Amino acid sequence: SNDPRAGASAFITCCCAFSPIVFLGGAAGFTAENPAQAGEVIGATLGPFAYLCTLLLSTIVGCLYYIVLDSSRKQGTWGKQIVGLKVVDLQGGRLTIGRATGRCFGRYVTLLIPFFIGFLMPLFTEKKQTLHELMAGCLTVNA
Repeated sequence: SNDPRAGASAFITCCCAFSPIVFLGGAAGFTAENPAQAGEVIGATLGPFAYLCTLLLSTIVGCLYYIVLDSSRKQGTWGKQIVGLKVVDLQGGRLTIGRATGRCFGRYVTLLIPFFIGFLMPLFTEKKQTLHELMAGCLTVNA
């Protein structure tokens, strides 16, 4: 990401994406004897199958959000649009659905690396790219 506004965009997106999860976990924490058992309470309330279905559905919806919006004419998620950023391929063009899909799934790889190193890579890379942007051959720029 070439601009500090990318951090604001990521923050906005995370707040929107994780608010329901935090709310559900908080509600479960109130009903659990020990707040550390919140996941067990959610599982017991929803049932394991329903919990897995909810997790799968939220993952699919989240991926579609990134893939569709990053490859759209607007070239970025709502958070990026708000702060004036867009995602482009290395030639400055619009992402294909395939490249947007690679960027989305690359984000999961980035999340696996300890200490958020994959997200901090813009501080050290020439084109200011995160790990998932390097993997997908794209970058975030000013709109």
